Amino acid sequence: MRLEDDFYRYINQTWLDTAEIPNDRPGINNFVELHDQVEARNLAQAAEWLADPAQVADKPHLANYVRLLALIRNEKARAKNEVPALMKHLKKLDRYAGWDEVLADFKAYREDGLPFPLSVDVSPDMKNSDCNMIYIGPAATILPDSTYYQPDHPQGEQLLKTYRDCSGAYLKALGLEESKVAELLDGTIAFDRVYAPTTKSGEESAEYVNSYNPLTLAEYAAKLPESCRAFATRLQEIYGITSETLLSDTEPRFTENVGAIFAAENFAAFKAWATVRIALGAAAALTDDLRILGGAYSRALSGVKAARSFEKYSYDLAHSYFSGPVGLDYAQRNFGAAAKADVLAMLKKMIANYAVVLRQNDWLSESTRDKAVVKLENLQMHVGYPDKLAPLYDRLEVEVDQACPSLFVTLQHLNRISYLYGLEEFARPVDRDLWHMPADMVNAYYSPSANCIVFPAAILQPPFYDLAATKAANYGAIGAVMAHEISHAFDNNGAQFDEKGNLNDWWQPNDYTAFRAKTEAMIKLFDSESTEAGTCNGKLTVSENIADAGGLSCAYQVCMTEDPEHLADFFSSWARGWRHKSSLAYAKLLLSIDVHAPCELRGNVQLKNLPAFQKYYHLQPSDKMYLAPEAQVRIW
Repeated sequence: MRLEDDFYRYINQTWLDTAEIPNDRPGINNFVELHDQVEARNLAQAAEWLADPAQVADKPHLANYVRLLALIRNEKARAKNEVPALMKHLKKLDRYAGWDEVLADFKAYREDGLPFPLSVDVSPDMKNSDCNMIYIGPAATILPDSTYYQPDHPQGEQLLKTYRDCSGAYLKALGLEESKVAELLDGTIAFDRVYAPTTKSGEESAEYVNSYNPLTLAEYAAKLPESCRAFATRLQEIYGITSETLLSDTEPRFTENVGAIFAAENFAAFKAWATVRIALGAAAALTDDLRILGGAYSRALSGVKAARSFEKYSYDLAHSYFSGPVGLDYAQRNFGAAAKADVLAMLKKMIANYAVVLRQNDWLSESTRDKAVVKLENLQMHVGYPDKLAPLYDRLEVEVDQACPSLFVTLQHLNRISYLYGLEEFARPVDRDLWHMPADMVNAYYSPSANCIVFPAAILQPPFYDLAATKAANYGAIGAVMAHEISHAFDNNGAQFDEKGNLNDWWQPNDYTAFRAKTEAMIKLFDSESTEAGTCNGKLTVSENIADAGGLSCAYQVCMTEDPEHLADFFSSWARGWRHKSSLAYAKLLLSIDVHAPCELRGNVQLKNLPAFQKYYHLQPSDKMYLAPEAQVRIW
């Protein structure tokens, strides 16, 4: 393979030929490989604590984590106690004979963790980011995206059949009669079909600012049919709000269909749907055989060959409840002061360079440029691990009935605590110092409402960051990731938020029109790209593509000031960062729902977009990596 024709494969071909996808994964890449290394360290640490719990006796959060992990691994108790506990919980649905009864008892219904077709979440108010707001939307659907419900979708009906087969096998293993299983799945799929087609597609959801549709509680109630208007009354009671309190209707099209959802004739199907959701949601808390059966549909969706091992699954489950404390412990053990200082220095250079890029921008007016720089100057940086954890962890007490230890009951207790904590969150001011990603996660993020970037310790190590590597190699890897996250402040979504994290139009009209035109050009560029799995959706992936383009360009410019003699390391490090191998089923799924373009396109297309890459390798029009200057899309 010539680098001039496919730089991604030129750099990664040996790895692509030899890398093996783990049986319990849909794919493998640098993120997965590093995640597995982090996981191995955490597993070893957990084993040490399980053998000697006294090591964490003075660390309540970690002590609760260890107690939960020990309970998960108590297979003897689970074989005896969990299915009866689930069946007892399911009987709570028998209390309700109609929508009116569910809504009359809605406070207790939700505290019991029972499913409902309307979801209620609390997040920062997009126009007043110091305060929280209630966001109302639909429950999750069976199929990955609303487009799968369209009659001409090539996979929709087949996946529903797969769901039925997998869920049916699981429900029968719980001990339900075949006729009852058929009845439950008929109702579940019928109810799913009532609301799923009116939910947003992944492409629509990618423009997340469109989920901000503020209206008063009274105005929202007026949109609801009489059959479910009591839902608004219950919200008022549960959250302690008034009829004039603003909330956001995240999916107005779905809300317009609520009357059909809450029709009396749908209640039996709803109860079947709720029963199946509870049963499947409990799979991880039952026996290991049931856990594996319960995950069959998810594995089928992504082409995963086998379930996670018992050891890894038990760690995953315990970690999901205590990710903050476990991540903090991991970071404090493994992330040194020298690395943090070096990473912060790199970040500051990236931000300084971005300020230069903005000030020298030739398509923005001075007013918009100045406001963009102000936003950049107010960007907050969080590196390694947080200074504090959410107060929720102080409340998550793992209490086990020693006479009848039940993981299912314990998880219900923890879920209830989390739910009640979430209710209180609405009345509290937003705490901008809290992270929304644990320090042991191999990832990074930009928060538009906080105008901050977060780089957990786990990603700040090889292959993304290496103190022993050339500066150019680091700029091509972690440097580009840093600049990518900075660029999210100016992508098609982030650009609509100001320096305080508020949704606010700070653009001059002509500048924003020009920005939208450049955004459309980026959409068209990726719409023309395809992989073995299918054609890329440029609109779905545009925000990430804007961030990739800005990130690569910024990282290159800083590299040229720091380590220009190793420029080949920069380009190869970029391409190596996107190496990825997956099942075809997973690749097709990601094309439908993932806001990121396929990795091979991220590796190649952005290099084509970079004039310096074209120049460095002397690319000619006959080379496949060549992109004519007039076709290149440059935004930042």
